[in-house]
Amino acid sequence: MRLSEVNESYAETDLKIFGHCRFSWFGISDTGREIKDIDDARAKLWHPLRMAIRFHLFENLMLPSLAAQTDQDFTLLITVSEDMPQIFQDRLDAAVAGHAFIRLNRTLSRDYAKLIRPFMAETTADGTERSAHFRLDDDDALPASYIARLRKDADRVDTGGMVCYPRGIMGFLYDDRANHGFRVISFHAQGLARIAGPGMLRSPLHMQHRSMGDIVPSYLDPTFIGFHFTQHGVNNTRGYATTVHDRPETDRLVEMMRRGNPELTTGIDAPPSVDEALAAGFPFTDGPSIRAMLRETLDPQRLCELYGFPGDAI
Repeated sequence: MRLSEVNESYAETDLKIFGHCRFSWFGISDTGREIKDIDDARAKLWHPLRMAIRFHLFENLMLPSLAAQTDQDFTLLITVSEDMPQIFQDRLDAAVAGHAFIRLNRTLSRDYAKLIRPFMAETTADGTERSAHFRLDDDDALPASYIARLRKDADRVDTGGMVCYPRGIMGFLYDDRANHGFRVISFHAQGLARIAGPGMLRSPLHMQHRSMGDIVPSYLDPTFIGFHFTQHGVNNTRGYATTVHDRPETDRLVEMMRRGNPELTTGIDAPPSVDEALAAGFPFTDGPSIRAMLRETLDPQRLCELYGFPGDAI
């Protein structure tokens, strides 16, 4: 089925759809795991080398995946700290310019649960009974049919329920090489959506997403590629003990990916079927291009110089 046909078959309901993303937002609940004080947190979170990698993936992978959506009727709320250094604020403004679906939410709040409530309330303030809210990190990506599918699949669950597309592709680094493989993760963070109604003020970013399947009604469809999960040297889940991690994950992750994608043990960067799926679902790019993008993150100093981020940017 062509992407245009997918769009036509799914664009049958008038549903407001909102995405939620935090771009290097300073929240104590996240950054606070390894900080000594506020200044230390700022230095770790907004280190120029770290920011260069995040902008690289945000501008070349995440944003293009949303710009390529066959259904453009959605809003992406990007929450960012007001006190993030100006050089990064300017870069962010330039990156999102021209994307009508983006709404920037600059805030000094470090409590995400409180700061997101007015936005959640606003989405149903006009009497709308249901709206869909999905989460996406600034380094991951969604297939071009995602919004169109979510618009239709929202009707499959009760208000308050979740929609998840658990079969996806992971891009990861190992021994200075970039690899791709299939991975199935239920209630992952890449596009997990909640169907909200009036009075529901929690966004999918303010939930323990991996446990939601034990709590609320859910609809899962594993029959297509629903996300691109990017593992790299500044993944937030690895913390902030160092600016850039040696590897995106432990060797255990690499072993798991090889078990699930046996062809990787032959030394290839990706099984042919993975590259075929990437080309079909992410028409703005392809597997080799994404892997080249990932390899570029291995030299954050070069990216830093390319973006004009000086060592004293913070």
